[in-house]
Formats: sequence, C-alpha cells, structure tokens
Amino acid sequence: MDLAASTGCNHVSPWPGHDGWDYVFQTDYIKMYDWMLEGLEECANHNPNVKISLEFKPKEPRMHIMIDSTAKALLFVNTINKPNLGINLDVGHANMGGETLAEAVALMKRFGNRLVHLHLNDNYRATDDDMIPGSIHTLEWVEFFYWLERTGYDGWFSLDIFAYREKNKVAVAREALAWLETFAAAADRIDKQEAEAIFASGDAMAAQARLRRALFDR
Repeated sequence: MDLAASTGCNHVSPWPGHDGWDYVFQTDYIKMYDWMLEGLEECANHNPNVKISLEFKPKEPRMHIMIDSTAKALLFVNTINKPNLGINLDVGHANMGGETLAEAVALMKRFGNRLVHLHLNDNYRATDDDMIPGSIHTLEWVEFFYWLERTGYDGWFSLDIFAYREKNKVAVAREALAWLETFAAAADRIDKQEAEAIFASGDAMAAQARLRRALFDR
C-alpha cells in the first residue's frame, strides 16, 4: 500500500490464494477466519486513501481457498466494513465457482456497493485458463455488461489474460478489447424499459430473443 501511494496509485488488490487448506482435518477454520479479518482490517486502517479490492478464487494453488466466492468475499468485507475495502471480481474465478456474472455484480451492489475492480478473462470453468473474454461464454458477457451499467460501476476494466498460447501477443490483446467493446455495445442496445419488462415477466424466450438481437441484429 505504501508503494502504491508513493507512485500516485490509490488501489491495491490482494489475492489470498495460499490461505486455505488441502486436506481434511488440517485447519482450524475459526482461527483462519480471525487471522484474515485481522489482517484485512489492519490493511484498511493503514491508509484509508488507498482502496483494497479483495480477490476471491475457488481453488488453485490450494484445493480449497478460504475466500472462494463473491458471497464469502462480501461476508469478510462487510464484517470489517471499511469504506476503502471492496472486491475485485475476477470473471474467470467466478466462472470456476459456477457463478452467474451478472448476479455477482448485483449481489455486490445490493450488499454494500462493494465492487471496485474487474479482472476480465474467460475459461471452461474447470480451471483458470485466462483466455480472452468471449472466447468461451458469450450471452453471459452481454448480461454482465448490462448489469455493470445498471449498477453504476465506475472502476477499471482490467484484462487478466495469458497470451503465451499464441504467437502474436498484440493480436491477443486487440481481440480481447474488440470483444469487450462488442459486449458493451450490445448491452447499450438493450432498451432499459424492455429489459425491465422481461425481468418482471420472467419470459426466458423474450430474454433470449433480446440478447440475440443485441448481439447479431437478427
């Protein structure tokens, strides 16, 4: 946090990937929770002008990472309840946990407005593949962008991808950005009143048709 502040950066994002357990009967869970709460609160108090966005992940490198979901991250953040403490939503990590991206955004908005940063990537859900956004999932991204807009998210959109699989690294970044722009434009094409009517009715086929038209104009 001190290094960030010294460079004019007002945000850090810890990922407690090694805090968890691998084997049954290995861990004192309550003590583990207490240590995490104490550490996060100490960090939040250290410099209230630096935002802290807690990043969750279900597994890897631990088989069970302690803070493994949007809901559990919210539980820790809201228990500490400091204005500079929020959540970094890594899309790939949420996918690994079987979460619905838009619902994760809504959950963080409803329970404290805690979303402060995004890591954007895609995967097949089983592992943290860090592929470009939209390469695996598509409709979910349109709904995701719609709810980011609806909830007033105003933080950074950060790419968290590994380009080592491809020879042209610049092309990977450009294609990732092109997909993000495509999803944002598709979400913008959805009329807000029409969306609210779909939500009110729960009409799944109307929802599918609206997403299809937003993406493909067909």
